[in-house]
Amino acid sequence: MKIKIKHKLFFSFIVLCLFCLLFAIVCIWMYDKRNRVSEQLKLLDDIHLLTLEEYKLQQEFLLYESINPIFFKSGESEKLNAHKVIYDKIVAKLNLLNDNEDAKQLLDPHFANNIMLAQNNYQYIFKNVVTAIQNRGYKDFGIEGEMRNYAHALMDVKGIDQQQILMLRRHEKDFIIRKEEQYIVQFKKVIERVKEELSKNNLLNTVQKLKIDSIVNGYSTAFTKFAEADWQLSGREQGTGLIYQLSNQHNLIVSKIAAQKRSALIVEKEIGNNLLSIATVTMLFIFLLAFIFSYRLASELSRPLVNLNKYINRYVDSKFSEIPQMEKRRAKDEIWELRTNFFKMVDEITSYIKHFEAKVAERTMQISNQNQEIRKQKTMINHQYEELMLKTEAVEVQQKLVMEKNKNIMDSIRYAEKIQIAIMP
Repeated sequence: MKIKIKHKLFFSFIVLCLFCLLFAIVCIWMYDKRNRVSEQLKLLDDIHLLTLEEYKLQQEFLLYESINPIFFKSGESEKLNAHKVIYDKIVAKLNLLNDNEDAKQLLDPHFANNIMLAQNNYQYIFKNVVTAIQNRGYKDFGIEGEMRNYAHALMDVKGIDQQQILMLRRHEKDFIIRKEEQYIVQFKKVIERVKEELSKNNLLNTVQKLKIDSIVNGYSTAFTKFAEADWQLSGREQGTGLIYQLSNQHNLIVSKIAAQKRSALIVEKEIGNNLLSIATVTMLFIFLLAFIFSYRLASELSRPLVNLNKYINRYVDSKFSEIPQMEKRRAKDEIWELRTNFFKMVDEITSYIKHFEAKVAERTMQISNQNQEIRKQKTMINHQYEELMLKTEAVEVQQKLVMEKNKNIMDSIRYAEKIQIAIMP
């Protein structure tokens, strides 16, 4: 079957294109794999940033909304709404992580569920904090508002030592600022003194004493409830309380995410190294196959041409006398045709050379015969020339004799003429 070289080259081009396509597919797969891993890391970064934003909103709520009368009046807060939106975003991204197979390879399989549980616990604590803040109140709202109303009522009562009332307010403020139990103890002592003075006051009747005692008890009860509510938030001892639990829970979430990020970066680096190794091995394998294929194709095409050129040079250098012997070629292509035509040409040249050699030998024989005849004729001519030269010499001698005789005759005639001329007168 005859296969043209251009078809072989086209087939080789297709094969090389397939190698390049294979390499491109490997690169695309690696790039896609790396992008998917990067997307999971970005998703993890987003969750981390959202938790920090969540903490920022929590702190802003504790700093500003806990002393904002509008919040206590309406129960609504932009910080709480934004906090809820952030929480929903975190949950959505955790669900994406939980449903993604690449994330399960990159991250701890239970990471998303653990963070989700921690977030739910955080939200539960945060709701308790919000409820406790609303219950504690601020100024005219909640327990603090109730306590302030009793304090103002006592300040308006006549018949009570206002210094004691001011002392109560001072202990109240000190407790609000420092959260120390000693101020509760001192507050209760002052309450007891107020009650004792009230019982000893003879200027007030029983009804007035009962009314004032009710206000004092209400103030004391409100302060106690306020202290309990405040301790519920800040904690009776250091490291306790809802706010501490909230902060601790958030730190736990952030630390888990940070630890997962560190391990994910290590896994990403390993995946990157593995992908790089696979890419390197694949590239080297493809390049090796391409090199072997190209070398085989080049040898297949160039070796017979080189051999043919060598045989042609040898044939020419031998002055067309040495008939080349070439190996057989199975592939019937243009090189095979060139080889076949070369041998046809060699046969034609050989036959022509033999024919011309025979003609030359025949002509050489004719020329040799003619040369011999010419040499014979030349010998004859030389003999004739020698004879002619001898005859010429004889003629020259006779000519000299004739010329001498002719001179003598002419001299005689001139002498006779002179005599005749002399006689005539």
